[in-house]
Amino acid sequence: MLLPLTVVLGTGDGWLASVWMSNGSFAWAPRRLSQTTWSSAPIVRVGAELPGTPTLMYAATDESKVFTLYADNGDSLRSWVDAARDPSGGLHIIYPRVVGVPDTGILFTPMVFGPNIFVTSSSGWIYSIYRDPIRGAGNQIMFDSGEVAWGFRDDTLQHDTTHKTYFRAGPHIFDNLNLVIAAGNYNNGTTDPSDDLGIVYVFNAAGGGLSWKRTFSSRLLATPVAWWDPFNTHQGTWFGTSTGEVYAFSTSGQYVAPLAPSWAHSYLDPSNHLRQGYPSGNMYILGTDARGRDIFSQLLWGSRIALLVGFASAIFTISIGVIVGLVAGYLGGRVESILMRFTDVILVIPVLPLVIILAAVLGAGVGNIILVISIVGWPGVARVIRAEVLSLKERPFIDSARVTGASNVRIMFRHIAPNVAPLAFLYMTFAVSGAILTEAALSFIGLGDVSTISWGIMLQDVSQSKALQAWWWLLPPGLAITLISLAFFLVGRAFDEIVNPRLRKR
Repeated sequence: MLLPLTVVLGTGDGWLASVWMSNGSFAWAPRRLSQTTWSSAPIVRVGAELPGTPTLMYAATDESKVFTLYADNGDSLRSWVDAARDPSGGLHIIYPRVVGVPDTGILFTPMVFGPNIFVTSSSGWIYSIYRDPIRGAGNQIMFDSGEVAWGFRDDTLQHDTTHKTYFRAGPHIFDNLNLVIAAGNYNNGTTDPSDDLGIVYVFNAAGGGLSWKRTFSSRLLATPVAWWDPFNTHQGTWFGTSTGEVYAFSTSGQYVAPLAPSWAHSYLDPSNHLRQGYPSGNMYILGTDARGRDIFSQLLWGSRIALLVGFASAIFTISIGVIVGLVAGYLGGRVESILMRFTDVILVIPVLPLVIILAAVLGAGVGNIILVISIVGWPGVARVIRAEVLSLKERPFIDSARVTGASNVRIMFRHIAPNVAPLAFLYMTFAVSGAILTEAALSFIGLGDVSTISWGIMLQDVSQSKALQAWWWLLPPGLAITLISLAFFLVGRAFDEIVNPRLRKR
């Protein structure tokens, strides 16, 4: 933190120092505030409410102590020395006052609003503490320096030896709105921190009343940042999760994003003229999602996944079905009975539950989705190909091939396969459509690869963000899935008329 010509810093081993920027020398002898480690930074604010408006330093240490010191010499405020009964002036936070016990958690960088200091703790508490003594009748001290004005822990959540809330960063203060925002976390009972939840809390700074909170699937490990946008009614805040996601909220608890398409949005410029688009000049053809990402770009990128899954799944499905159908239909006998009974077993199993179970067992990933669709999609093709082979193997050209000494493998793949190829291509077009729909369904219910954008993942994001009213986000992936599936279905119908002359119009 900067002072006139000095910089104030804290070291990891617990020392506080003020350094002249001109030559790097100490402005005053460094003070040790923590005897162990110190993982948060001090801050500097002007004490406008105190005589002489001194510049003050505020620090919260890993030893669960809070300090308020003069920035020009590093001495603790006299009121803090008196309250602590210790020359260091370090105070433990006790809540509730008198009957409470000291907070033993790690305290993070404090924030100051007027004469109040706001501190978060790894124990899951956030406090507002008095910097200056509060005096009553007869100048008697009612609340001493360092005493708690209000404290909060989210007791709507379970707390025991494994379940607990905790903070990993200090709060942020909206001075002009009298609001405090803090990014906390919740350990839901496991030893793996990667599955902990993140929670954003917004409080009234004066009384500590909870204005709103939001829960996220990943941890929040840093202090939120804020900005003032003159084109929005409410001030906004940004915060990021441990998995790299960034969210923007207004102080009213509403998403700042998603943004409507540029052609469907207008704003008043500084000269009070209505303009189309956004003040930034950015063009969003289909708007943005809740994380501010361009939906049109996601739609184009998602088409690659849809076509990859569709064609790859269809190729594998048809290949397996054609091979099984050729072998079963031509060889007959015990081989046919074994293959067809196995095919019947796959056919009678409900497809959707089987797909969900396989996808959950194999794990998320485009390759696994292709494998799952291929496993459950081939039996219908195999039965159709077998029926066609049973007819073809009685044709004279097959008898001629046998007479010339052609092997069974040569007859199946050199003479019969080309005759069933049109039928296989017909079912391949239908398989593409079905695979695209299946991939979208798996991604929507959370079994897709969240690291890759697909149309199903886009719909899942809409649902999880509770942004169903954002039509520009909901409709594009839904329409894309519908139209591409319909297109391949119509191609299949047209191909069916070519393969089957009886369906042609006269």
